[in-house]
Amino acid sequence: DMQEVLRHARDSESSLAVVLRHVEENLAAPPHEWRRIHGALCLLERLLRPVAEAGAADCDEVLVGRSWFEAKMQGRLSVLEHFDYAEDPRVVKLVRRAATAARQTAERHVLCDEGDE
Repeated sequence: DMQEVLRHARDSESSLAVVLRHVEENLAAPPHEWRRIHGALCLLERLLRPVAEAGAADCDEVLVGRSWFEAKMQGRLSVLEHFDYAEDPRVVKLVRRAATAARQTAERHVLCDEGDE
């Protein structure tokens, strides 16, 4: 359950590290394991959103840091936005759409310019 994983990630830095490691491992799965990739993309996209529910969009309020995202995920998301799976074009669209959504969420909440006003 997504909410349970998010609660677990918020518990402590070590819990968050476990969740992020899970995301990394599953995003590196081979294309025939697309379900793992898609699930990890959905989880990553949710982790990239602000923790607070009510309109909070400050970079400080997300669970995932900019450095981790840039080092570990930015390049992988670029690759997954061009995901290919010859057996089913629907899977291609599903994974590409999830990768794009995660990148766009990161741009809004993690890669935002803190100095802009």
